[in-house]
Amino acid sequence: MTLRGRADDAFARGDYREAVALYSELVDERPHDAEAKARLVLAERGLLGQSLDRAEEAQQRNREDGLRAALEALETADRLHAGSIDRALQERLDAVVEWTSATLEKSIEEETSRGRALAARARRQAYARWLARPELAALGPKLDAEIAAAGARTCARATEIASRGEQPYALELVASYCKEMGAPLPPWKPRPFLVAGVDVRGQITGTPAEERRELEQVVAGAFQRSVWFSPVASNRAVLELDGSVSASVTAKPTELARSWVEQVPYEATEHYREPVEVPYVVRESFLERVPYTTTETRLVPCPPPQTGTCSVEQPVTKMRTVTRTRPVTRYRTEWVDRTRTVTRMRDEPRVFRYTATKHEGRYAATFVATISLPDVPPLVARDAQEDARVAWEHDVEFAPAGVKPEHGTVPTALAWRKRQRERLGAELLRVLDAGWLSTFCSEGVETIEDAARCAHGRPSPAPNAVRTQIVELFGDDPDLVLSLPRPLETVTTG
Repeated sequence: MTLRGRADDAFARGDYREAVALYSELVDERPHDAEAKARLVLAERGLLGQSLDRAEEAQQRNREDGLRAALEALETADRLHAGSIDRALQERLDAVVEWTSATLEKSIEEETSRGRALAARARRQAYARWLARPELAALGPKLDAEIAAAGARTCARATEIASRGEQPYALELVASYCKEMGAPLPPWKPRPFLVAGVDVRGQITGTPAEERRELEQVVAGAFQRSVWFSPVASNRAVLELDGSVSASVTAKPTELARSWVEQVPYEATEHYREPVEVPYVVRESFLERVPYTTTETRLVPCPPPQTGTCSVEQPVTKMRTVTRTRPVTRYRTEWVDRTRTVTRMRDEPRVFRYTATKHEGRYAATFVATISLPDVPPLVARDAQEDARVAWEHDVEFAPAGVKPEHGTVPTALAWRKRQRERLGAELLRVLDAGWLSTFCSEGVETIEDAARCAHGRPSPAPNAVRTQIVELFGDDPDLVLSLPRPLETVTTG
């Protein structure tokens, strides 16, 4: 079937998407074919009409289906030639745009009317593809302004609630919300339990004096990244450190042996059987034609004086078949046992010996860090690790044994101690953050301040009691509230 025939067939079936593709291909091949161009316009109108039908039908089912179908219709229109969209189709497109705009606005309003600015913003982000459409360009700023206004209202209401009595952590959580929504921040009040730094006591045996400062910096860094830190806090933590670190690194020449296999030739006697053609004589029967003489009686004219015919005997030669025999030489195959010398290969084990420098490191480290924080039970971080490393160094190369140059190294004592300091910092941070959650987060949370104190540690998942109090404070999605970063100390007001 020709390309035009396939396109016409797709159009007749109502498969306008296929028809558009085929007519477009036909027009590319024949740019001056007026009939193909006209059929392409009809196919594009049919395709857009089908898409609009689905959009209008989906609008009656539910909002999400309607929005997806509306976006599909608009994106379908984008791919069509301008002349294919007649007045009737344009009016239907305008109606879809109007419905989409009203639906998006209503969806956002459902959240903003309840002060759920974060939930509204999440919806607005989910509608990014729709709001990126040029037909809806004016809607995005309008929704943003509505979300910001809702956020400001929620911020003001939450600030008023958190300002009742001493609720410094509630004010901090409100500050996170207000900062995110671009609203004025609430007053900042000192929060108990936080520390401005840490005093390190004790030592890890084996740490050189010149690395003591680096150790204290690692500990301070862990505290500064933890939920317990505030540069304006009035208290400091105390860390009692105990443990040891050791590293023994050696390098010595060592003879190594690598097994390999060499294929070696050798001669062997091989027995085999060889076919031989042997002659033999047999007698063969055969038929032969031979002549012989006999007499025949014939009638001939009688010699005078006789008259008439007379019978006479005359000799004649005839042929007859005689069976004879003769000797014939024939051949039969016989197998004869013979021997011969052959060259074969066998595997011979070999050992390749060479000298390399063996770098060997043996490492050990332990630490116990007891953390004293204001008004809470001590926290303890501990770790122990042992390790052994071996590396080889040489420039020998022997391919049959798989020997190649190696330039391996093992961690130096300095690198090992640095790694253990990093492990100490990571474990401290983990214990500090986990300690906040275990101290302040529980299902027994009863007040907004209790919930906000727990939320300072950004629990995931948050206890139900904490989520309930956050909804009470903001009326917004508690997961979105808990995902907000804590505000920096520099963004305080009041």
